[in-house]
Amino acid sequence: MKNSVNSKNIVDQKTLSKFENLCTQEEPAACIASCPMHVNAKEMINNVREDKWNSAYQIFSKSIPFPEIIAHICDGPCKNSCKRKDIGGSIEIRKLELSILNKVKPSSKGPMFLPKKMQSVAIIGGGLSGMTCAMELCKKGYKVFIYEAKSFLGGRLWDFERDILPKESIEREIESLLKFPVKVFYDKCISFESNEQINEFMDKNSYDAVYISCNFSTNDLNQLKSVFFNEKYGDEYSAIFEIYSGKKAAISIDRFMQKVSINASREKEGPFETTLFTNLSYFKEEEPVESLERFYKEEDAKKEAARCVQCTCLECVKSCAFMKHYKSYPKRYVREVYNNLSIAMGIHHANEMINACSLCGQCGSICPNGLNMADVFLAARNRMNETKKMPPSAFEFAMLDMEYSTSDRFFMAKCSPNSNKCDYIFFPGCQLPASEPELVKEVYLDLLNKFSGNLGLMLSCCGIMAHWSGEEKLFEDALNKIKTSLIDLGSPKIITACPNCHHVLKDIANLEVISIYEILEENVKNLNIDKRSLYIHDACGARNDYDFQNKVRSLLFKMGNEICEMKDSKEKGSCCGYGGLTSHSNRSISNEIINSNIKDNSLSDKEVLSYCINCRDRYLSKGVNSYHILELIYNKTNSINRKSPTWSLRQENRTKFKASILNEIWGEDMNMEEDVKLYFNDDLLYKLEENMILKSDVQSAIKFGNLNNSIFYDPKTKHYIVSHRPKNVTFWVEYEPYEDGYFIYNTYSHRMLTESKR
Repeated sequence: MKNSVNSKNIVDQKTLSKFENLCTQEEPAACIASCPMHVNAKEMINNVREDKWNSAYQIFSKSIPFPEIIAHICDGPCKNSCKRKDIGGSIEIRKLELSILNKVKPSSKGPMFLPKKMQSVAIIGGGLSGMTCAMELCKKGYKVFIYEAKSFLGGRLWDFERDILPKESIEREIESLLKFPVKVFYDKCISFESNEQINEFMDKNSYDAVYISCNFSTNDLNQLKSVFFNEKYGDEYSAIFEIYSGKKAAISIDRFMQKVSINASREKEGPFETTLFTNLSYFKEEEPVESLERFYKEEDAKKEAARCVQCTCLECVKSCAFMKHYKSYPKRYVREVYNNLSIAMGIHHANEMINACSLCGQCGSICPNGLNMADVFLAARNRMNETKKMPPSAFEFAMLDMEYSTSDRFFMAKCSPNSNKCDYIFFPGCQLPASEPELVKEVYLDLLNKFSGNLGLMLSCCGIMAHWSGEEKLFEDALNKIKTSLIDLGSPKIITACPNCHHVLKDIANLEVISIYEILEENVKNLNIDKRSLYIHDACGARNDYDFQNKVRSLLFKMGNEICEMKDSKEKGSCCGYGGLTSHSNRSISNEIINSNIKDNSLSDKEVLSYCINCRDRYLSKGVNSYHILELIYNKTNSINRKSPTWSLRQENRTKFKASILNEIWGEDMNMEEDVKLYFNDDLLYKLEENMILKSDVQSAIKFGNLNNSIFYDPKTKHYIVSHRPKNVTFWVEYEPYEDGYFIYNTYSHRMLTESKR
């Protein structure tokens, strides 16, 4: 269902329902689905494990009208379908049911309250099916009359050996039925040979419906709407299916009386195949607890209950820190998204959740049905932008950063010196020059040599930030700017270093693209590399690009490095917390994502290798020794930062890189706007970083104050204070003139706009 949801159909219930149904988490466990009465064996067993015997009994008795009988003679379809059967043996569910009954004595009290209805029902046959139908109809308030050919109820129950089904158990369950207002006619053998006889019987006794529960041939009878028959399942007698037939008949009779459809919405009544996916790889083979008796003693019962795998899916939740944070699973998230987008007025509570997903796609790769929440959340962001319901400041910081990267301060598209056309062009992206400008320069010089000068250079953002934020028009504009520039340069083939850029330009923009790692792999023998044991972190941008992933691994292998795979790798790899602009919209969840990754893979004392610079920086920011693969290849490069740069430094690096490369390769000077010089202490620099305030924001505020003469002076501190709101965020700066610039004492911003104007 990839790409089948978009900003238009995401508010269509049918579309969202298709996505919801891909998540099987709310489907019942196999033991529940295979039981015709749908006893919640999973929860019942869990209560035994937790020593909650009364709760376990309530679960069992709620679904089974005669629990003591079923606990003794049920043929156990639940056990036959138990997932544990392949890893040690099925859970002994019937033994646990007997253990529950042995531990908890049922109450002898009769029904507290019964509704009263005027209609009456005759039940022919007082066996288990007829008894069940009678009890269910009594609970609904109908007048019930049982006609039994023998002088006692129970039918074939009395044929069981007493050590299998004790006499006392049958008697107690019959007694529980007779506490209801049911009238039993004993020694009444009723048979019908025609519809007329049935109608005569009903008219004579003023019955509104009849249930024929005993063995009875209907070959000579046309089914009457008011007559219901016991359905047989298989050739052998089955107590659980007898009870099911009786309950099913009671439901049908009640619907008939209420004059509603008898068959509507009953598809999953009785046994069915569940679609719930359960991963058994987490569990070890373990045999059932032995018992010489037909039930377990208390401690053995809890041990046997502990073997239950508690069937559930949640495969995506187990791996995704985002889903763990919001304590739910995809089916519910889809509903929340739909409800959030459907609100006309009021607060959209799910906005934060929608904008916090990293859109990495890991869930879609893990889900057995391929449900990718990234598609849903991205469509929701697009919808929010189109309907003007996106919080104005949600992604503003990221979009301003993209605007910077596509402006003249960084954007550049040039062929190699003394050439107007080129066959190849290097596209390093915006983040690699932002973190390691000297490394990018070294890479370009090397590639320029490999391609004998026939290699251009393009500096820009690929537009993925606009794509992630749901600003598809801005995304399209960014791609068009790239495409136009490429045409002007002779439509060269693009060489990428960033997996996100590679994905965008190749898969979305449909341009001719190869990765730098494909080129370097061919020349790896010429590299002088320090050998390392490295844990590979696969970038989200290359999640489904197996060729990209394998080229990196092949390159590392040829370099002589030992490759260690993480718990989740390649298409199932975890996000670093940067993607989807999570690090911009929700720093807390972004940190949870990377911290979870570090913990799950025990990476605190390991060396991590990534081919995405943001992944490397995220690890470095948490103290993990991380490398970008190009660092290892060009290990003699000077000025490798080996630390995650600040937001401000990222922009400064891009502009300085462009100016440097222009001068060094093309002999051109770049006009550099002189900035206001600022001085900070370390604590304030940390605050700027945490609050996503750029030095350029501080500079703009001071410039704005000076230009508009809107500066406040505090005579107590002798500091100046200025505020400036260039777009949706207001900045405050407290400062004083210092040497050739300003010393900044404090800064803060106001990003309280969480809802757009209506």
